[in-house]
Amino acid sequence: MSQLLPRNKNEHSISHDQSRVRMRQNLKSIPIRKCDYYILNGSKFWITNFDVADILLVYAKTNFDVRPQHGISLFIIEKGMEGFSVGKPLDKLGMRGSPTGELIFEDCKVPAENLLGAEGKGVYVLMSGLDVERLVLAAGPVGIMQACCDVAFDYVHHRKQFGHKIGEFQ
Repeated sequence: MSQLLPRNKNEHSISHDQSRVRMRQNLKSIPIRKCDYYILNGSKFWITNFDVADILLVYAKTNFDVRPQHGISLFIIEKGMEGFSVGKPLDKLGMRGSPTGELIFEDCKVPAENLLGAEGKGVYVLMSGLDVERLVLAAGPVGIMQACCDVAFDYVHHRKQFGHKIGEFQ
């Protein structure tokens, strides 16, 4: 895994899969550990940048004997791994610059060294990144709202109706 991190410096695109972390609904089987690798089968849906990312961070439920939010592991999947492929892009109403689609795992052999963090502890990685992601994602809508307010405030201060600026009616 250590060789993956230096490679990402302005050279690779990463996709971070957060959909259906429990994966019971959309994986045919639990990732199976065999010596120094895991076997992944099934699919993940609604994955952002699914077909442009070189490296994908994929969550999979590796232990169903614990509480639902635990037993989740995080795997580093590299484009071109045997048994890994992507589906067709979804036709979305918006955010077309950010392709979204399906990841498909068919006996995908993932080296054990591609486990990010400890097995079953992936939820901690997920939660540590959500606060930053929420802040970054909120910036766009806040900027749009500011632009809307700027236009509306300008309009109510300049538009006249019945001889008065419409902002004076309130």
